[in-house]
Amino acid sequence: MNQSARIGIYVVLVAVQKLISVAVQPLIMRMLTPAQYGEISQIVVVLSLAVLVVTFAADEIIARIYHLAGCAREGYLRISEYVCIYVIGTSICVLFVALAAYCRASQLELVYMFGAVFVLFAPLVSIAQKILRTSDKTTQLALFNISYSFLLGGGALIALTYSNSSIQAYFVAQGVVQFVFGSSVAVYFIKKGGWRPNFVAVKGILREASSAVPHTVVGWGFVGFTTYYVASVLGTYSAGLLGAGLYMYSVVSAISDVAVNVMQPRIYDARKNSGNMDVLRAIRKSLVYVSISLTGVGVAVATFSNDVMPFILPKAYLVNVYIAPCLVLSATVLGLGSLWVFFLYYDRQGLSKLSRISVMGVVINLVATPFGVHFFGVTGAVGSLLFVNSIVAFFKALESVEHAGLSRLHLVVIWTGLSLFGMVGVILAVAAIPVWVKFVVEVGVFIVLFKCAHYFLKRTDPVGI
Repeated sequence: MNQSARIGIYVVLVAVQKLISVAVQPLIMRMLTPAQYGEISQIVVVLSLAVLVVTFAADEIIARIYHLAGCAREGYLRISEYVCIYVIGTSICVLFVALAAYCRASQLELVYMFGAVFVLFAPLVSIAQKILRTSDKTTQLALFNISYSFLLGGGALIALTYSNSSIQAYFVAQGVVQFVFGSSVAVYFIKKGGWRPNFVAVKGILREASSAVPHTVVGWGFVGFTTYYVASVLGTYSAGLLGAGLYMYSVVSAISDVAVNVMQPRIYDARKNSGNMDVLRAIRKSLVYVSISLTGVGVAVATFSNDVMPFILPKAYLVNVYIAPCLVLSATVLGLGSLWVFFLYYDRQGLSKLSRISVMGVVINLVATPFGVHFFGVTGAVGSLLFVNSIVAFFKALESVEHAGLSRLHLVVIWTGLSLFGMVGVILAVAAIPVWVKFVVEVGVFIVLFKCAHYFLKRTDPVGI
């Protein structure tokens, strides 16, 4: 099967997976009040941070080691060395958590217990996803994610239905599904690589991963911190209303994941063949066109989000529907930044640069979010999120640009064009004009950008390293 056919199949399968997530979320929201949904969101934010701490960015390092090993037997041996140690540690932690929950036996401890199970088995699921993505097994990755999303969403719906919308039941269902998938992944990798726990190898992986930890925390920090801060300061009801806009945010994030998954192995190949002008030309062309396409999708979703959301979400969640376009553009910018991350993930020097950018973003976020919430409420929180995501994404691209056959001037021109396209989306979202006029204007701007990109790629040569 040629590459175009595989990518086509992957896109269709990913669309199915994301459709499941997009369809399940409004159903869950209909079973919960905004305050209940905000409470779940607040707990999920804490669990997500715990997942990042436990994972410690080792999934990305393992995926890169596997890729450099040629996705062969040696790669499975290295994976198994880490997974065996992790399984030992996880088993001990689960026993302690279960014992503590049994001794206390309250509803709150039930949430903590299954939340802990969710956290502990999440890194194993992430390793499987990263390995499939890095080895360019797009069809298998999509099928894995479809089954994962279906069981997570279906389990949540069943739990809420039969428990009379119990928040505790929601987390029990999530923990059970995570346990099934995580343990299955562990069995698979141990079967492929054998039982070979290696503390020295694990120590090396964690030492290298430590440089990437600030970046992974940023992945949680911007949206996670914003949600948690809104819930803590303005209340879970406001966090629940913010969840309506974040629903549209998740739609664009899902689309950007497709682009990132397709680009990662190609970016690693470009770094591996650094200096090859044909490779530079190919990766440069891909990045420019994918960036424009992703921006086009984000702007389209932002423009029509206020028109679409009343048909999808319960009326109780639409109080702050006006914030959705800004959140959608935040997700778009985050996706654009993610396209460049793997240039930096390739070596320790790049990881150090990525860490500095991430720390800068965290500092700005810690100042901007409280400031925005204090003066402008939820609107200020959303505005600060877009501001921080834009800065971090630009600097990721700026530090990676030399590996993509582009100069910094090229990047500034491209980024300016994409930013103007985003501004068009915001203007169209609030403009009181017919939908068909908005559509025509967006298509026109999109075509102009593509024509300009085509001219640029045709008239300029890649900037060598």
